[in-house]
Amino acid sequence: MKKPSAFVLTHAILFFTAAGFLALAPSAFARTAQAAASESSKETQHAIYGTIRSIDGSALTIETRDKKMLKVNTKSAIESQRAGVLIVGRTVLIHGSYDAKGMLQASAIQRAKASPSLWPEDK
Repeated sequence: MKKPSAFVLTHAILFFTAAGFLALAPSAFARTAQAAASESSKETQHAIYGTIRSIDGSALTIETRDKKMLKVNTKSAIESQRAGVLIVGRTVLIHGSYDAKGMLQASAIQRAKASPSLWPEDK
């Protein structure tokens, strides 16, 4: 009896998977570098709401709900296209982590509701 070739077996698996008769199980060991990095940095990620008070190149100054001024580096968020149009006076939600100097390094910036009373708690 002749054994089926690897080519035939591969195409049979692909056919039955596409037809919905066979579901491939995800590997518990398969992780991307991005997934591993996001898991390790989850405890250092912050979500801060505020109003943009000034823009100087890739640096923002935002006023938080408790009237504190916070410096934000937007370079990474802008380069990864995870930032909208930044305008002085606009309210924003900034996701990121603090560096050693206390500056928030933004990984994403999005618009927020105009009223601070509608903002969830900062994280």
